[in-house]
Amino acid sequence: MSEEIKVDYATFSTESTKLDQAITQFEPFTARFTEQTVSRLDGFNSDFIVSLRGTLTNMADDTGPELLATIKSFSQKVQVVANEFETLDKELANQGE
Repeated sequence: MSEEIKVDYATFSTESTKLDQAITQFEPFTARFTEQTVSRLDGFNSDFIVSLRGTLTNMADDTGPELLATIKSFSQKVQVVANEFETLDKELANQGE
């Protein structure tokens, strides 16, 4: 009993491209975001600004770059899988001829 498995690798590849575009849009927010934000607060004096500056300082940019690296790695693996499906599909099509 064999069932046919259909994989729409073209959609897989399209979604991978969308993921890469999202990464490109997200990337500027991970690089020194809190540092840049804290420096923009210079010159403002209030208890709120002091608290905000402290909060931003405690949020040091250690999660953003890690998350970005993980997402980039995932995206690369998705593209490899899409390429492998396409290659396999072409090989199987050639065998049938």
